[in-house]
Amino acid sequence: MESPNNIYEHYYPVEDVNISNEAGNISKSDKYGYFVVYSLKNGNYDFALDYKYGYNLHLKVKICDSSVVISTPITMICCDFNKDGYINAKDFAVLKKHINGYESTIDNKYFDINKDGIVDDDDWKIGKNFLLCKNNNEIIMSYSNAEYDIIPATAETAGNEEEKPNGIDVVDGGLD
Repeated sequence: MESPNNIYEHYYPVEDVNISNEAGNISKSDKYGYFVVYSLKNGNYDFALDYKYGYNLHLKVKICDSSVVISTPITMICCDFNKDGYINAKDFAVLKKHINGYESTIDNKYFDINKDGIVDDDDWKIGKNFLLCKNNNEIIMSYSNAEYDIIPATAETAGNEEEKPNGIDVVDGGLD
């Protein structure tokens, strides 16, 4: 499941990513991977995206007299089920035990990698393909060390002011 340039090609929504800044937790991604941040004034913002079973990211956003909609997915690396800082065979042993019916303290939704509503061998295959990917450590490092700069010149501008509460600025992003 590698592309010609050895980048893993499948992306699935990531639920329950905490979005925070210096004010604390301000949003959380939904089951489709989307999140909204309200009440931002013009300026530069740094957000931390923290996922319970994956690697954290930093997102930089510049607001200038309009709302910003991030139209391209923000890629997060998931599946660090044992939270040791690595995605390896130990994590997929946890997944396989869950598929085989062993008790787990991790909610089922985190094991449903392809988001089809069922934790099964398809999820195991997705994990296994990533695990066997020749350069998975490079992929993990490139995404986990990435910082996303989003400015209005490179993002879509949200349209209808009436749809936003009190005409406030919004950052809307999707996580895959």
